[in-house]
Amino acid sequence: MALVKRADERFEIEERLFSSFAVADPRDRLETTIRVWIDFVMTIFPVASDLIRLRETDEAASAAWEDRMAELRRWLNVLAVSLEKDGALAPDWKAQEAAEYLWAAFSVQVWGLLTKDCKWSARKATRILSRAICRALLTAR
Repeated sequence: MALVKRADERFEIEERLFSSFAVADPRDRLETTIRVWIDFVMTIFPVASDLIRLRETDEAASAAWEDRMAELRRWLNVLAVSLEKDGALAPDWKAQEAAEYLWAAFSVQVWGLLTKDCKWSARKATRILSRAICRALLTAR
């Protein structure tokens, strides 16, 4: 678990995400958050993929993955609450559900499916994920 937490610290993902949460415009805030997270996913993809694969049979890998994902969901809840407070969250979403949807929608697994299995470029995957997530979560402009 220490190795995985160290990667988060080394790449300053918490600081980078919370910096994106401070963006004033809600749509820009969400788009910036998506870009920050996807940049991080591209960096950690090989190790993260191994943890995902191993978590079914390796207790330490499972614990490390669950720890990091629980923290990410907490962070994304902060973002979703801010979007809700700004009146930007689409009316059919509660902040908690929006955070969970976002967590799944831009997950390492989805990134792998799009960029590895479907052979999408990183640019295309980022653009389409950002557009789809924003359309799903935010009120229409």
